[in-house]
Amino acid sequence: MCDAIKTKDQELTHAKESGKVLINLLKEKYNDYNYGHDNHEIIKSLIAATITDIDNAITVNEIQQIITTLNQALEPFKIIKESDGKYDKEDKTIEYESDDIDGLYSIVENDEGLEEGVKVVVINEEISPAIVSNVKNHIKTDEINDFGMNINKEALKKQTVIGKLEINLVDLNNQILSSENLSGIYTISFLLPKELRSHESIRVIYLDQNNKMVEAFDTVRDGNWITFETEHFSGFYLLANEEKIINLWWIIIILSVLILIEFVWIFLKKENDRNRLKHCLAITSDCYS
Repeated sequence: MCDAIKTKDQELTHAKESGKVLINLLKEKYNDYNYGHDNHEIIKSLIAATITDIDNAITVNEIQQIITTLNQALEPFKIIKESDGKYDKEDKTIEYESDDIDGLYSIVENDEGLEEGVKVVVINEEISPAIVSNVKNHIKTDEINDFGMNINKEALKKQTVIGKLEINLVDLNNQILSSENLSGIYTISFLLPKELRSHESIRVIYLDQNNKMVEAFDTVRDGNWITFETEHFSGFYLLANEEKIINLWWIIIILSVLILIEFVWIFLKKENDRNRLKHCLAITSDCYS
């Protein structure tokens, strides 16, 4: 009888120790991710209360039920911010390892939270003259939805297309999340490719061809990072002001004309000096004759 009681006490002690190890692992996990300040306080309270409950438990089954209850209580909490790797837009030293890139460094945030492991993938796609022409036609003819930002739509119509981005959210298995799994407003940030950094007034747009509408997003540039908010994902386009390019041939022609004028002026000046000299010599000759 005493041995049986002793064995149960040992099992209970072992269960409590194992339970606390598991709780500490959960604690580390929830400390490593950003669930928002208020949520973190709730999570800390739940974990602290669970440790107290385990200390007060009198059976192994009770401990197992306490841990199950905690897992169920923590399940609704989602990560508020998740980046696809090591990227931080506050770190101004981040740079692409080469000029030939497809996947852009990117970050996604959502105030309603993200499932663990969800990340954003931003692919930089090539654009052709046909794509540029098509996008410009839509901007000129379709309705422009600026989400109440009072964008200068006439200035928008004068901008040119500098890029096309395929942006999607993917899960732990790198599977694209369907629209049914999206919720709330997503803040997307990505590091501009080097070849696009000289452009000014960059704006992200989306073509809703079914409704003949152009969505123009409030686009913020911070250094080489672009940030905008969206409720959906797919193909987006980048607009920017037309770069002022002076035709090289015109420069050559203007310089040639200036050089020619300079030569003509020098020639005429020399001719004038020569004629004056001849005149002076003629006068001197007359005086001695």
